[in-house]
Amino acid sequence: MNKSASITILQNDQGATEEITDEVTIEEPLEFSIAFGPQSSREIKSIAITMRTPGNDFDLVLGFLYSEGII
Repeated sequence: MNKSASITILQNDQGATEEITDEVTIEEPLEFSIAFGPQSSREIKSIAITMRTPGNDFDLVLGFLYSEGII
């Protein structure tokens, strides 16, 4: 998965504007939800939404749950 993208931007240097290509980091939202209760009537609760660079989502969620004292 690409973690960056090339886009065209306008760069201004001392009043001179120039169109150039720049690399930007791709970010996407990630929602953390917890399911709890009896299996026949599970409730799902959203506990956080964060922006992150895609990849290593499992480690990110594990670290979040640990640091919040959930696990």
